[in-house]
Amino acid sequence: MDEKLTWSTHIKIIANKIAKNIGIIKRISHVISPKLRLNLYHTMVSPYMTYGNIVWASNYESRIHCFTTLQKRILRIIGGDNPRATTTTRFQETKIMRFHNLNRYFTGIFVYKFMNNLLPKSFVNYFVKTADTHKYNTRAAGGLSAQYARTNYRKFALGCRGPVIWNAIPPALQALQPLRLFISSWKAHINKLYL
Repeated sequence: MDEKLTWSTHIKIIANKIAKNIGIIKRISHVISPKLRLNLYHTMVSPYMTYGNIVWASNYESRIHCFTTLQKRILRIIGGDNPRATTTTRFQETKIMRFHNLNRYFTGIFVYKFMNNLLPKSFVNYFVKTADTHKYNTRAAGGLSAQYARTNYRKFALGCRGPVIWNAIPPALQALQPLRLFISSWKAHINKLYL
């Protein structure tokens, strides 16, 4: 975080590191196969986009748009496409999740772990279950109470964003057991719903 309690400095640093790694992959792309280029994406680019994503990537679209652009650039390099080519088919072929879906994906997994008591004890009161706020049974009884946020920075916080994402997940998906089944189904749901 910077002195204004934003992630803008962190985002710029991460974007620069990703851009440098994409440049390296581009320079050697003519001598390696598309499969090896994809492997390099998973080792040199993807970790920067996913590590701590749940905290810093819930942000203004103007701040994180650079990651979408960088991700499309590397997908064109992986496929050996023209720099202006569409990337829709490349996302499907490579099974890479679009950057703007990653935060929703990781947040959903975090809340699933909370709901199923898979997190450390320090998170036991992190969210408020709807069933705990009132005793009568409603359609939203299996959900989480949304927290009030006066500022946009608070809306981006996991405590506010988590319940919104969790409550939008279909109940049948929320109830899946074990965790790995939820993760695979949740990923397929996001990729289908949020293109």
